[in-house]
Amino acid sequence: MKKMTSQTGRFISSQRRWGGDVEIFEVVNGEQIRRHKSIEPKEIPGLLSSGALLDELELSFLLLNVWQEKVKAPTIGEGVLSLRWLVLTLFIIQQVEEQGQPASVVEGESFPINYYDLSNGVDFFLTAQAMEERGALFGGFHAAGWLSCMIEPGYFAGEPGKYLTAAGAKTLSVMVKQLHLMQEAQDA
Repeated sequence: MKKMTSQTGRFISSQRRWGGDVEIFEVVNGEQIRRHKSIEPKEIPGLLSSGALLDELELSFLLLNVWQEKVKAPTIGEGVLSLRWLVLTLFIIQQVEEQGQPASVVEGESFPINYYDLSNGVDFFLTAQAMEERGALFGGFHAAGWLSCMIEPGYFAGEPGKYLTAAGAKTLSVMVKQLHLMQEAQDA
């Protein structure tokens, strides 16, 4: 018998009979249909961060929950990838709710946003710089702490409408503008 680990309205995660892998099922018309046969929980941060599941937010949040439940001693790298994915996803959701589209308004000007540009920007502006300045271990801790501080504490308590802190959203909005200015300069 398989042990159910997590469930959303549409997806169920269950632990496989042997090993630490999980299977993901989608519930369609009351029946379970296997979506992913085998996922190693330690691989989930990389899968999320890759953007492979951008169109599957419910599944992505389920996988993040599975990773948090199953991986008792994550590496700093896994933690940074998970936090980066979470911050960027929450920012995009927040901006879509506020603007009606994936765009960020900075100083009265609207800039389109997408996950990949944001991911590269955070990697460039934060993670790489932190690693360079503080070394791999302490740079990773610094990046993870910085990303954690961007998330509204009420989000973790399940409060509706809680995403990024005002300062976190502003930081990402300024980064969006900087990325667009850098792209314009490169194209010129």
